Amino acid sequence: MVTRKTKKSTKLEPKEYHRILSSLKLQEIYLISSSVSLDRENLQKSLKISLNNRATYEQQEDRLKVTHKFFLKTDIPENQKEAPLKISATFRLTFISKHPLKKEFFEIFKQINLPLNSWPYFREFVQSTTQRMNIPPLTLPFFKHV
Repeated sequence: MVTRKTKKSTKLEPKEYHRILSSLKLQEIYLISSSVSLDRENLQKSLKISLNNRATYEQQEDRLKVTHKFFLKTDIPENQKEAPLKISATFRLTFISKHPLKKEFFEIFKQINLPLNSWPYFREFVQSTTQRMNIPPLTLPFFKHV
C-alpha cells in the first residue's frame, strides 16, 4: 500500500479574506519616491507603453505598511538601447488592521484591492508629469483586474 503525504493548503478561503479585508482601514497614502527620464528626440508620435508594478508589506502591530511601486516605459526604438520615456513612482499606503495579516492574504490583496487604492495616484502622476514635460499627456486606463 502506498501512502502519500498531502501538502497543507496555503490557499486562503474567500470568507477569511473578506473578514480580514473588512477590518482594514486606509490611514494614509503618499509618494515616497519617483523617477522620470525623457529622450525627446527618440520619442515617437504613437507610444506603446508597458506597465509593471511590485508591492511589499510590513506588519507593525495594528499597522500594515505597504510599498507599491509602479513602472512605465515606452517601447525601445530600433537602434536605441533605452526606452525614450521612463516613469516610476513609489507610494506608501498605511492601513490599520484589527487582525494579523497572513502572507496568503497579501498575495491576493496586492493583485485585487491594493491597485484600486494606489492606481489612481499613479495615473494622475503620469498625466501631470508628462504634461509638465511638454509632451502630450498620457492618460492611463482605469485599473482592470483580469
